[in-house]
Amino acid sequence: MRAELLITFCLLTPLLSAETVYRQVDAEGNITFSDQAAPGAEAITIRKAQTIAPPPVGAFSPEPVVKQQAPAGYDRLAITSPRHDETIVGAAQGNFDVEVDLQPALRPGDSLILLLNGASARRARTPRFTFSNLHRGAHTLQVAVSNAEDKVIQRSATVTVHVKRTANLDPALAPDPQDPVPAEPAPAEAPGHLADQSAEARRAQSPGVLRLPGARSSAMLCP
Repeated sequence: MRAELLITFCLLTPLLSAETVYRQVDAEGNITFSDQAAPGAEAITIRKAQTIAPPPVGAFSPEPVVKQQAPAGYDRLAITSPRHDETIVGAAQGNFDVEVDLQPALRPGDSLILLLNGASARRARTPRFTFSNLHRGAHTLQVAVSNAEDKVIQRSATVTVHVKRTANLDPALAPDPQDPVPAEPAPAEAPGHLADQSAEARRAQSPGVLRLPGARSSAMLCP
């Protein structure tokens, strides 16, 4: 049955444009269709197939490809602590924190890079860095934002800081405040001056010796 319907459909396909089709059955029961009339054939009127005119198609113009814009930079990127030209006094072993103001928050894939004297020193995703054992002297600080491709997309202004560290002296080398101060030695006298003073002292101690004015020698006066 299915085979007969398939054969019938195939025979009718080229005759759909005709208005009248002739159906004929032979002695063996085979059914044939034709657009030509034959003796004993049955005329079948076929209505015209309904057709719908397609709408007019205009010229094809592809839509322009819109490239996805890369995210813009951040509204604010600055080092808030320490301040520019600040002197850090008494930093134990040169340790101090660097705080960054970033607005809006760090996007996924981006990271912060802290540069010390122009070279990359720290990398993090939090706006705070810690330095330890930084040498005394002047140093420049700058923070940058890098994207997922490790490309720098924004930099902050440079901040200069001055680190002063207290020197640690050996306590054994420090002077003891309890030690007495040594007395200064008396100034030395000329040898001739000491000899004159000794002679005058001997004369003053000798009894019965009278020194006359203008005399070169002294006389002994007897009672």
